[in-house]
Order: sequence, then C-alpha cells, then structure tokens
Amino acid sequence: MANTKDYSEREMIIDRYLSSGKSFTRKELMELINEELYMRGMKEITSRSTFFSDIREINAKFFYTYHEDVIRTKRVGNDFFYSYFRKDFSIYNRALTDEELSQIHNLIHTIRRFKGMPQFSWLEALEARFDLVIQKGAKPMVSFDDSYNEEAMKPFASLLDAVYSHQVVNVTYCKFKDAEPTIHQVSPHFLKQYQLRWYLLASYIGNPRVYTFALDRIQQVEVDATVAYEPTDVDFEHYFDDIIGITNYEDKPVEDVEIRVRASELPYVLTKPLHHSQKLLRREDNGDGIISIRVKYNMELKQAILSYGGYMEVIKPLEFRREMVEQIDMMRENYEDNTQDA
Repeated sequence: MANTKDYSEREMIIDRYLSSGKSFTRKELMELINEELYMRGMKEITSRSTFFSDIREINAKFFYTYHEDVIRTKRVGNDFFYSYFRKDFSIYNRALTDEELSQIHNLIHTIRRFKGMPQFSWLEALEARFDLVIQKGAKPMVSFDDSYNEEAMKPFASLLDAVYSHQVVNVTYCKFKDAEPTIHQVSPHFLKQYQLRWYLLASYIGNPRVYTFALDRIQQVEVDATVAYEPTDVDFEHYFDDIIGITNYEDKPVEDVEIRVRASELPYVLTKPLHHSQKLLRREDNGDGIISIRVKYNMELKQAILSYGGYMEVIKPLEFRREMVEQIDMMRENYEDNTQDA
C-alpha cells in the first residue's frame, strides 16, 4: 500500500458505491473512483494493479471479522463484476472489535488530559461521541446536531492538507448568484464551521486581506507548487472575537450595540448570549431587558437579531437601527403583497 491517505480515500469511495447493493465492473469502479479523486484534487489511479491491490486490502482487513471476503467477484461473459457479499453492507457499519474498543478507550484517556483548557472545549463533545460509539448494542440516548453535506466535504481533506503544508491552491469556485465558476489562486490559512457549514479563509497572492469561501461552493481544488505560499499575520485564535459568524470586515469598527429584549425571551437570551461580550445593562419596569454586545456589523449579526422576530429591537447605533427598520419594512411589503395575491 503505497500511500495510506490515498488508500483511505479510495476505500471510502469504493465502500459508498458497493454499499448501494449494485455490482460494478473494474472499469466502472475505476472511473467512479477517479471522478471523485479529481473533485477532491487528489491523484487519480491509472494502474489496474492499484485497483486490485485496494480490493485485496479491503478483503484482508475484514477477513478476520467475517471469515470470508467482503467483496465478491463474479464473472459474466468477459467482464468481472464486484459487489459486497451481502446487500446493505458497509465496512463502516460493522461492529467494533475488542482490540478497536481498547484503542478507543486509550485514545479517550489521552484526550481527557486536555479537558479544562479553553482551546480544547470541543473535546468534551468528541468524548461524548466516542462514548456512544463504544457501547455495543446500546440504544442512542444523545443526538448531535449534524448536517453532513457530501459535496461540501469533498474538498475538505485537500484544503486541510494545504493549510498545514503551506501550499498555494487554485480553487474553482461558483457563488450562488454566478452562472459560471471562476478560479481563485489563494494561500489557504484556516478552516471554520459556522451553523453546520464549513468555510475556507484564505488570501490572494500579493493581497494579505482574508477572504471567505464556502466549501459547498468549491468545485475543485488543485495544489499549485509553482507559486510560493504567502503566510498571514492574522491570529485566527482571536480573529472571530469581535464578530458573530464568519464574516470579519477589516474596515468596520467594533461598536456597542444596544438591544431591547422582550420579557418573555429575556431568560433565554441571558442563558444563550448572542455574543460573548453580551451584558445586561438594565431591566425595565415591564420586565423587558436592555442588553449590549460589542461587535462589528455583518450579515450574521443582522440575521441573529432578526431570528427573534418582534422579541428583539435594536436601540443603537441609530444607523444600524435604520437598516433594521428598512429590512423589516421590506419583509412587511412581502407579506402584504402575498396577502393581496391570495
């Protein structure tokens, strides 16, 4: 097995197609594998020996568990068809062996050493996920808020490699409003998830400004070794401190935003702050609360406030309040038009 990472990618692709219950010829599987590798910016396979080696590797890996090959080969005429030994099978849905359970326990033991450190707060959720995995046959008692987008995650591995190895990439990117994609040559710096969507933060060659690219709009990633990577001075550990969401406008100031929260929603907002800078300035006689957050203006801020409907009211800055009023007027017009049409 020449490259563990490449093989792992091919293994996942092969599993996804075979777990559909269909049979494929070698040629069909190789074309499907190469199509996905191309989309991920990875090296395609051209040798039949690589394909056969992958099939043998998968069979050998799981022979101990099932005592037979999990991938069956059947000859029909001059073609050989490949399929799983039973329908609805997937090598990723198999039960964990005792050895694998032991390895996960050891991993969790190591992870627990980092708990309590602020930058490793995500480990508690990861540990909870592991605890669910290692309980064989147990009914699920916890549900995590996931939204797996296969198209969005295709370029993830390639971009993460480029970030760590400091490599320039050519990103084929198509915004929702664009009819055709465009190619962006960038130095990738950081990957971040916000509201179940992944984003790449990168800068163009010769331009230190950080730009944001949604992964689900990236069609292809290609490493460009002919261009020197340009590192950034941005400290991403604190890059998001003064914003809600993902968009950080360098030319926008950090401002104090005061918001009236209706009494019925105030306890919820106090226990789930809009932003870590949130403060309760005062309570009014009717039970409403006036809170403040210190942030930069962006679309995510507006969306967060609008998500509370009439239970939140921007008091200041006045410019931001006027913009919210314009947005609300537009919403009112939409509903009035629909009412008249009905």
